[in-house]
Amino acid sequence: MVDLNIDALRIGRYHGKQYKKVKSFVNKPKKANEFKNKLIDQFKSSRYPPVVEKVKIGLGLGYVYRVCIPKDIEVK
Repeated sequence: MVDLNIDALRIGRYHGKQYKKVKSFVNKPKKANEFKNKLIDQFKSSRYPPVVEKVKIGLGLGYVYRVCIPKDIEVK
């Protein structure tokens, strides 16, 4: 079982806007950034762009890279 810290359970909030998780990548920041760039091309929002969160897993097990978008936007 994976041991998550408190940052993994909190809801993302950037620039006063609540974000939701779309997809997670374990120890693959390059793939997370590629997926984020695809979403940027799709939404074209300069104020609330998709972001990648880096969340630590347990004690030295690595990181989870979560791609998040604003909560009121739907993914196609």
